[in-house]
Amino acid sequence: MNIAFVGAGNMASALIGGLVGNEARAEDILVIDPSDDARSRAKESYPGIQTSAQSSLELSAYETVVLAVKPQAAAQVCRPLRPI
Repeated sequence: MNIAFVGAGNMASALIGGLVGNEARAEDILVIDPSDDARSRAKESYPGIQTSAQSSLELSAYETVVLAVKPQAAAQVCRPLRPI
């Protein structure tokens, strides 16, 4: 299973914590967040995960994409994800 998380906050961290070692390998997880600090915390908490600042075409390689953002940020985050 390979899975991408858009957002690296508490919600994503909780989900990743449940997945790593049980349902997925850390190497199969991508975390996307524009914040350097958030990406660093995610990598520190879950060694082996991949991180990125932007959600570009790389999402097409993932079976599952989880939008782990606050509701007020969802529209802004989803705009670049919609098909062209």
